[in-house]
Amino acid sequence: MMVVVSSLSPQRRVGLVLVAWCLVFAAALPAASQDDTGDGEVAADELVAGLEADIAQSEQRLEELDAGIVGFDTDVARIGARIRGNDLDRLVLGTEILDLEAEMVDVEEQLVSPVALRRELAVTAYVQGDPRTRAAYSELVSNSPTLETARTRVLVGSVDAWTDTEIDRLRLALETATVERNARQERLATAEAERETALDELFEIGDARLALVEERDELRQQRRTLEQELADAQRDVVLSALAGFEITDGDDPTANNGLGSPKVRPALAVKIDNASRARPQSGLAEADIVYEEIVEGSITRFVAVFQSRDATRVGPVRSARTSDLHILANLNGPLFANSGGNGGTMARVRDSSLIDVGALSNASAFFRLGGRPAPHNLYSSTDALYAADRGRGGLPEPMFAFRAPGAPVAGGVAATRFSVSYGNTTATHTWDEALGGWRRATDGVAHNDAATGNPLAPANVIVQFTEYGTSPADSRSPEAIMAGEGEAWVFTDGQLVQGRWSRPNDEDVTEFTTANGETIAMTPGTTWILLPRRGAVTLG
Repeated sequence: MMVVVSSLSPQRRVGLVLVAWCLVFAAALPAASQDDTGDGEVAADELVAGLEADIAQSEQRLEELDAGIVGFDTDVARIGARIRGNDLDRLVLGTEILDLEAEMVDVEEQLVSPVALRRELAVTAYVQGDPRTRAAYSELVSNSPTLETARTRVLVGSVDAWTDTEIDRLRLALETATVERNARQERLATAEAERETALDELFEIGDARLALVEERDELRQQRRTLEQELADAQRDVVLSALAGFEITDGDDPTANNGLGSPKVRPALAVKIDNASRARPQSGLAEADIVYEEIVEGSITRFVAVFQSRDATRVGPVRSARTSDLHILANLNGPLFANSGGNGGTMARVRDSSLIDVGALSNASAFFRLGGRPAPHNLYSSTDALYAADRGRGGLPEPMFAFRAPGAPVAGGVAATRFSVSYGNTTATHTWDEALGGWRRATDGVAHNDAATGNPLAPANVIVQFTEYGTSPADSRSPEAIMAGEGEAWVFTDGQLVQGRWSRPNDEDVTEFTTANGETIAMTPGTTWILLPRRGAVTLG
């Protein structure tokens, strides 16, 4: 129904304009998240920013639509009150008209019988009041053709005079009642017309309000769709942030340098053995982040963090340490796979934000590999471990900043090789241009992947100089202190950037900055974070 805008109140005009705007906005919404480069790919951060802007616009318009609907509701209430008042006036007028018409009928009945009226008046005025006139009245009612006596003539004259006076009064009353009735009928007709006009206006407002409500509901649905798209886009951003992979659509096995498309899920941390009999390990090449921490005996173990890729075999899986709680606390409730631990450590795991999917609580996800001695033969897979998720865990925040392809390393100097001594374990990384990463050796032996035999060569290696205390669960076990700040050496793209690390609390993401306070950007790919004590690194 077309509404004449000029006849509506300012609030309703605003509401109708909002309806028109919403139609335009709704038509434009799908294009807001489309890529305009023509190649079908959208940068994740730009997609998120665009969706957030669209949602902000839709929420602003929803507020305006709600205000327009409230204005319509106010008008409806006002017009409804006017109609109710009009109905009351019409009821009163109808009652008054009926009373006047009854009075008019009564007067007309009296006027059509003047003889009877005369007789009634004669009875009232003379006969009942004066017995001496009964005889004269008898002559009157006998319809004698002659009025012979003076007494009779006087009686008839008196009755005529009274009757004429009463008839004049009744006629005047009839005329007055007729005028009043006609006036009320005119008022009633006016009230009927006003009621019809008010009803028409009410229907117009109802139609306009319904249009606003329908557009508001449609916009709300579109906003829910946008919010879902935003959540998906944000998950994609998070997935790309752990390893810096480019966002691609679908399950293209050639995407991300042959690593496939990132997956939407929480982080999965697996505690992996690094004793000599545990090498070569499985799964380290597929991890997004690998932490190397000191344990008792001045040897090391790994915490491999998976999210964007899968590993068909991960291990050997070993026991948890209290250091793991501090290392992983900033991953927003990651899954944590381990072979168990002492009572004090496992009690702290249960009390932490980590979700235990280890061998003690999830035994069916683990198996023993023949040909290896225990305890260096416990394995699992990312699929089996993620199957224990059951909707638990959250998406982690981005852990690093990454450089665009081909961008230079800010503040870096050329570096080819460095070694880290943990006490009884030594790690050496050498830049390999062909591999595009820092090829690793442990205790002087090339460190390779068990499945492929290829060298482990992470794109980035961060040496985060770390203080260690004593584990409250085991006095023999060192505990990494991950909150605070200290020196950090970042090796990326054949360069070394000497800077700082900062992490105010365990739940905060660690920031790696140059001496000038600028964020150090990594090369997209796997990042290893080595946690030695100060003074344990040599170059060359």
